[in-house]
Amino acid sequence: MIAYFDCGTTNTRIYIINNGHIIYEKKVEKGTRDAVHGELQYEKLLKALYQTALSKIKILNKDIYRVYASGMITSRSGLYEVQHVSLPAGIEVLRNNMVTYNLKNEIGKDLTLIPGMKTCGQNLRVSPDECVDVNNIRGEEMEIFGVNKWAVMNKIYNYALVLPGSHTQTAFVKNGTVNDLFSCISGELFDAITKHTFIGASVCENDCQINVNEVGMGARLLEKYGLNRALYLVRTLEIFSDTSASERMNVLEGIIHADIVKGVLAKLDELKDITNIIIYGNTTQASILESLFEMYARKGYNIFVLDLPVQASVMGVCELDKREGV
Repeated sequence: MIAYFDCGTTNTRIYIINNGHIIYEKKVEKGTRDAVHGELQYEKLLKALYQTALSKIKILNKDIYRVYASGMITSRSGLYEVQHVSLPAGIEVLRNNMVTYNLKNEIGKDLTLIPGMKTCGQNLRVSPDECVDVNNIRGEEMEIFGVNKWAVMNKIYNYALVLPGSHTQTAFVKNGTVNDLFSCISGELFDAITKHTFIGASVCENDCQINVNEVGMGARLLEKYGLNRALYLVRTLEIFSDTSASERMNVLEGIIHADIVKGVLAKLDELKDITNIIIYGNTTQASILESLFEMYARKGYNIFVLDLPVQASVMGVCELDKREGV
């Protein structure tokens, strides 16, 4: 059995995996954002999650032969900063660049930290002008290689994989090798807008039904007026039009996600030989992105929205660990 910590900006998850099957999982709404604000000690969080997992499924520490962690825990705001690997890179490059962190005092085992990926060279500082071409991920690399297993099984070898979340990351994959990335902020931007501006009062608080027409309206507002004015118009819609909070939420989602979709498509135009777009992640965000890709993409693209039976990150860590498999 292996344990795997998937550590994000806002959430931390633990999985216990046996022969490729998840036998225990738990999520807590604590992540690196809390650590940055001084509200989280990672060692204590990992210890509590790990000990609870062992207790719940009645296994001993010796039954776990390796503990992995990926994501923002390997960033400078996490537990220990691990150097990204440079692209192009496949799963073997990740395997060869994992770092061991001593966590024996907390969980009685070392923690194997999985590196993220970046599009610039090692130990390299770039000029501000060159930064526009730099993209990076932490944690999504496990989702990429999990989805890649599905893609290969379905004879899809070249594709753009769009992963919505706090940050929406897109990986451009050819024959199991990640060649390029496109990094954007989305979930965190949405959170900041709805919680810390008056726009939050104009949209629904809970999940709303996705309406492609309103999402498209948000995209058109962004295109015509730019981000600042488009955001303000969400409030204007409440004051001066007969629109519902759900409809205005869809408009806001369109504003936030449209530029991401257009950026991905611009990258694909440069690459020319990738015609498959795979979207994997939160169902609501995946539906929004699918509608925008259908709105902007030229003919010839194949768009897939995945709903996998096992989390892609777990599939990825099993691919990384030669003793496990899904």
